Amino acid sequence: MFGYLKYEYKGKQSETKNIYKCYYCGLCCALKKNYGLFSTIFLSNDVVFLNLILSCDSQHIKYLKPQCCFWKRCSKISLQYQTPYWKKVAAFMLALVYVKAYDDVLDNKSILAKIRHGAVKVITKRAYEENLAMFEYMKDAMTALSEAEQNEAGIVEQSEIFSSIVLSTITNFVEEGLSPASLSLISSIMKWLCFIDAVDDYESDVKKKVYNPFNWISGTNTNSALTKWNDFFSENWREALSIYSDIFVQLHNSMQNLQNSKAVEAEIIRQMVYENMPKRLINVMKGNNK
Repeated sequence: MFGYLKYEYKGKQSETKNIYKCYYCGLCCALKKNYGLFSTIFLSNDVVFLNLILSCDSQHIKYLKPQCCFWKRCSKISLQYQTPYWKKVAAFMLALVYVKAYDDVLDNKSILAKIRHGAVKVITKRAYEENLAMFEYMKDAMTALSEAEQNEAGIVEQSEIFSSIVLSTITNFVEEGLSPASLSLISSIMKWLCFIDAVDDYESDVKKKVYNPFNWISGTNTNSALTKWNDFFSENWREALSIYSDIFVQLHNSMQNLQNSKAVEAEIIRQMVYENMPKRLINVMKGNNK
């Protein structure tokens, strides 16, 4: 996905660090066990965090202690990661990579994008064949999102479309029966990802004279003279902060209603929403995307 939802540990041997690594290593093991070694190169902290949120409602998530599986044969990885739940989460991870590569082809139409898409298709072939409905559903949805971008949809419309794609894919193909609070939290996080990604890409998009979701504010377009994000934000900070405040209010309300009997997972989610995500956005707005 985007790569912005990286959990920053508090303390070298904290309990939250160990539990987060269980989910991180669990997804890596599930990818390798079900779809081969090369699929693990697409391991994403974003999906690890989504998996943590799903743990609020799901009784199917069981994991082992963190383990390095790189040198292990697939046959040596625990069968725990071949259960239907872990297999679906791994497939969802690869479906996101697949449609992202497909979306790049729709946007750029460059040879490099086509080569990258071809490589992704090879690596995700097994997941695609076993989860054809999921992949095709997301592919069709991303085509609709690309059409919205071509019509220069604003950041609000784009984030609504993207969040609905992720939500509907999760509820239809990964985990049913999620609580309204979990669904709302996932929706707001997807909107946050769209927001921070648009901020991060603003200067390069303006330089390339291509679409950016912030173009609609104050009548700007792909030929905007405001080539620097700081200049754009200085002139349009009210509109940008208004959009972000709506996202954060949804995030906060979802957190207030979230029910999670797993105390450590709940603390990781709290730290991510109230500490790591705001810090990451500030760094990106300062041009420090690390």
